[in-house]
Amino acid sequence: MTLGVKHIFSLFFILHSFLSFTQNYSIYDSINKMPDSKTKSIQSLVEYINENADSDIEKARGIYYWIANNIKYDLRSFVRDKKSNFEPEDVFNKRKAVCAGYSNLYSYMCSLLKIRCELISGYTYGSVYNIGQQLCESNHAWNAIYVDSKWRLIDVTWGSGYVKKNFFIRHFHKRFESKYFDVPPHFFVFNHLPEIPMWQLLNYPLALKTFALSDVNIDKYLEKKKSEYYNFNDTIQQFYSKDIYDAVIDFGNKAIRFNPNNKTPLAYAKLSIVEQNIKNKINSQLYNIVVLDSIIALTESSIELLIRARSSRKSVIETIENYLDYGNNVLSELNFIRAKYYAKTISDGNVLSSDSLKFVMKKITKSAVKTLDFYKKIDNHETLIKKEEELCVIILNLYDQLFYNFEIEEDIKTKRTIKKMATSLISFGKKYISEECSCNQKIQLLERLK
Repeated sequence: MTLGVKHIFSLFFILHSFLSFTQNYSIYDSINKMPDSKTKSIQSLVEYINENADSDIEKARGIYYWIANNIKYDLRSFVRDKKSNFEPEDVFNKRKAVCAGYSNLYSYMCSLLKIRCELISGYTYGSVYNIGQQLCESNHAWNAIYVDSKWRLIDVTWGSGYVKKNFFIRHFHKRFESKYFDVPPHFFVFNHLPEIPMWQLLNYPLALKTFALSDVNIDKYLEKKKSEYYNFNDTIQQFYSKDIYDAVIDFGNKAIRFNPNNKTPLAYAKLSIVEQNIKNKINSQLYNIVVLDSIIALTESSIELLIRARSSRKSVIETIENYLDYGNNVLSELNFIRAKYYAKTISDGNVLSSDSLKFVMKKITKSAVKTLDFYKKIDNHETLIKKEEELCVIILNLYDQLFYNFEIEEDIKTKRTIKKMATSLISFGKKYISEECSCNQKIQLLERLK
């Protein structure tokens, strides 16, 4: 009788559990004897592990052992769909997290020991999805480390215990399991499917539909290897050779190709790029327009998706607030650009009709007021004076054009209209051009047309 991969998988974990019980890793003993003073901070804990482990794989195992034994699964937050601790310091200090918090802490501690570690998100059955159910958004997170020229898969959350229902109520049972450290990929894929195929670490990766049906189908697939050969190592290397923002967009697109129902990674990618654009605040007209366009596109396509994910709600709201702040800044700049555009029709030496002048003057004053009011509101005095200087030149040019039209106009009614426009322009200038502005004196000397 030939054993299928599924049966070998079961035997592997039975054997792994037995060996873990009988094999006594020295790093486990060291951590069990660790003084309390070494657990006061992540840094001191990592330093202790570093001093007591003989190799990178043992350091990684030590981190796994400590987290799995000391961090409790935050079942309340999971069941109530509330945001749980995610940042490494929060997880470490509160000793409680859901899978993303476990994995993020593990990744951070590895980074302090110069061990390359990636946080992997994907699908598992049991907590959210059942076998045969359509898989939409990822529901779990784990890690991959690169040690001794090899990628290794780790699930420290599952290594810390399990959730079980007792009389319709879920309970978390704390029990250390060493078997979820350095699991062979062809076993790991029975219950962990990453959002993108490269993190299966298989040369013949599973399709989503194969994973979704049952482990029997996975067993058959792994035996027959129906797909084309896939070099996951080269794919990972190419992925990390990209610019960071190209990489996150590439990840989002790959996730959608793998599972068209999973649009969240691409939404995250757009969010991170626009957040970075706002932080950079590159001051150019074209850039500002692109940022505004990105904000609109993100709002329309991604915000609802991201708000559904409890881990991202706070960051989404903070980003929207940043959009509003920076968006207002961008709009104020665009308003002034519009004012200068209309002013250019005068400065180029064009002779405009009275009706055209009236239209231009209305556009200039309305746009300029929005800009000046914004900079007053945010108390940016330096930029405010700079804008006043530019506006002052525009007002003087506009006044000269009104004066010229008034002089050559023969129609009494039209002359009266031009006179009112000039009076209004002078009042506008005196109101919005402050004494600190170098050309304020010229504005004060403007005379009403007679």
